[in-house]
Amino acid sequence: MIGLNIFAVINTDFVGSLEVLQEAVNVKYSFVIGVMLLVYDVVINLTCEIELIWMCRWSLGKIIYILARYCGFVDAVVILYYSFSANLTTESCHMPFVIAVWCITFGIEICHCVLIVRTFVIWERNMLVLAYTCLFQLTGIVVKVIVISRMIKKVTFTPSLMPSLCACIPSLGTDTVLIVFCIDVVFEFQILILSLYKGFFRWKLLSTPLARTLYRDGFIYFAVLFCISVTNTFVNRLLFSTPYSMIVIIIQRVFHSILASRIIINLRSAVSERFESQFPTISMAVFQNGQTQSDVTTGQHISGSIEHHMYQLD
Repeated sequence: MIGLNIFAVINTDFVGSLEVLQEAVNVKYSFVIGVMLLVYDVVINLTCEIELIWMCRWSLGKIIYILARYCGFVDAVVILYYSFSANLTTESCHMPFVIAVWCITFGIEICHCVLIVRTFVIWERNMLVLAYTCLFQLTGIVVKVIVISRMIKKVTFTPSLMPSLCACIPSLGTDTVLIVFCIDVVFEFQILILSLYKGFFRWKLLSTPLARTLYRDGFIYFAVLFCISVTNTFVNRLLFSTPYSMIVIIIQRVFHSILASRIIINLRSAVSERFESQFPTISMAVFQNGQTQSDVTTGQHISGSIEHHMYQLD
């Protein structure tokens, strides 16, 4: 009778370990999907990127774009190594995990900088809006660093039944990482509200592609990012004790990179079309050097003001 009970316990533990392994494998392939999505977006936008980013002079906008776009590939290399390396042990899994966590955190903050700049522009360089959003982000970064530093100290790794299939199965040990996701949700909700508030009163008054691009991207992209961040928060909260708690994280990171990059690309495209329609004989390179900013005018005061602020920031 005792032998049967021991066998039942062993069998239950084995089945439980298999379930955890299956969940970890599913999470691993969600990482692959995220990386493939990032590569696909780069490929389909490569022509526009070469014309609107790489062919233009170096500026703050170009630097932010490169960081927002290509830091994601640094994350991808670390994450794929962490996910597919069969030689990792429960001890050696810790280092790539920590690097991946910090890379993802840094990448999302870079993308948040794009959201702040865009919000600053549609609020016509309102310094109170800039100060508020920057202060919130800086406070959030400090809190994130503290929470993540404590979290990674408590992370342990469960021995895998099949290291060749999935060597690293993390156990967070604490649910305080939920605070990090909540900060992202609150930040993006505030950005969304600021955009909606400004756009609600001014959409019908906007007459130029650039101004409409600013508001359109704000409504659509911020709503998408907000929904993904909320989903990640709920998934982490409900599935905290399982590997599935990490299944949305890489998707959140990739969409931040894609949409932040799209914001910059779309803005530059609208600026280019606007400029070429008014000054067809002057090259885009001259415009990017800022030599004709004062020549660009609009029929609407609001649209013209927004464009003027965009030119100054670029």
